[in-house]
Amino acid sequence: WGVRRRAAMSRLIGKLVVMGMFGDPKSLKLKDLVDQEKLHRIAVLEVLTHFENDPQIAAPAAKNVLGSLSALLEPFIDMPAQQEPVFYLQVVRVINRIANQNSDAIRSTMKEVNLLERRDQILVRCLRPPISKEGAFAIMQGFSFEWVAEKASFREAFGLGHLLHILHAFPDEPDLQIGVGCVLSTVFAPIEENRRVIDKIIKDPEVFSRLIQLNVPVPRASSPLPGQDGDEDDAAEETAHAMVVFFDWYYQDGQRARREAFEYRIRTQIRALDDTLQKGFEKAAAKRSKRLKQAHERVAKEQAALEKIVGQAGQKRSTRIAVASTEITSHEKTWARAFEARLAEGESAWISLRQAKNVSPPIFQSDRSADGASTPGGVSGGRDGTPHSGGMKPSPSKDRKSGWSVGASASAGSPPWKSRGGEASAGAGLKG
Repeated sequence: WGVRRRAAMSRLIGKLVVMGMFGDPKSLKLKDLVDQEKLHRIAVLEVLTHFENDPQIAAPAAKNVLGSLSALLEPFIDMPAQQEPVFYLQVVRVINRIANQNSDAIRSTMKEVNLLERRDQILVRCLRPPISKEGAFAIMQGFSFEWVAEKASFREAFGLGHLLHILHAFPDEPDLQIGVGCVLSTVFAPIEENRRVIDKIIKDPEVFSRLIQLNVPVPRASSPLPGQDGDEDDAAEETAHAMVVFFDWYYQDGQRARREAFEYRIRTQIRALDDTLQKGFEKAAAKRSKRLKQAHERVAKEQAALEKIVGQAGQKRSTRIAVASTEITSHEKTWARAFEARLAEGESAWISLRQAKNVSPPIFQSDRSADGASTPGGVSGGRDGTPHSGGMKPSPSKDRKSGWSVGASASAGSPPWKSRGGEASAGAGLKG
């Protein structure tokens, strides 16, 4: 799951970088990206995969896309060489594919943004030591040296010297040695400037004449015409056979001193070149370290500013919360006091009302009932004709609180002004 997640993340990074290259390269912030070595390498690998699958580039976007690709590849020139040149092989292959699959206008743009120069520099980077046997075989099988044979940049970068170093570095691999010898003899040696550089490196006329094999026909680098395949194969076989003869002579015991002197001269020149390159590596690393330090300081400064803003906002929020809490507490107390006062007022009113309802109204002193009928013995009766108990007329009493003169037989809880149908209740009435 972890591998799958990293692969998905790498694809996502690649898509974002490709979108930026075809959209707005400024949004990529390439200077910041290339300083992050791991992220930079992931992005470059995904971009290379994209162009391997789709090398076509529209003319309006060509300058932005190719310029961004050149900027992404430039830091690899100033980094120490890797033992396995698979990555460099992929870079050269992709650049060649873009050049082959697009128009002359696109190729002109590639030259304008130095992308073809980056390709040549990366090729030389592959040849530099340290290099493994597998890496050397991959280079000889994966590169076609015809497109750099005439370039001064390849000669100036000691590309021919690196090929001669590979030729000596693996004495137990005759196939590899023969392949390198054939490339030197048939691809580079026909060009006078290359012969002059090789001769200067070797500094041994006999070794030079035997290795370069100027008398061997040179196979054509271009596609052969119909019927010429056999001629080219014969020439290649003759060159390979001449290389076998050369190495048989070169590795004789009698040539040991000559061979060791040759190897020493190559190592000395490569060491001097490495010292110069190392200074360049250190200078580039120092610049990269300085940029990273500045970036870290900038991030730290922004982080501190952000923390300050967050702290101030938190303090303001705490202050507002405290003020609001105080106000809410004050409002709650005020409301509680008002609520208690209203409760007390309501309770007092309710008590008064209850007391008013619990008094008995006075009894009418009349010989007639409420409906106007006389009762026997002059006893007043109610609406239903029920006589008062014993026919007595109770003396009136006065309620202390309400001030009403009431009779003792009033219905409990019935206020004096409440009567059914607007009439006095049975056996009750106001005193005149």
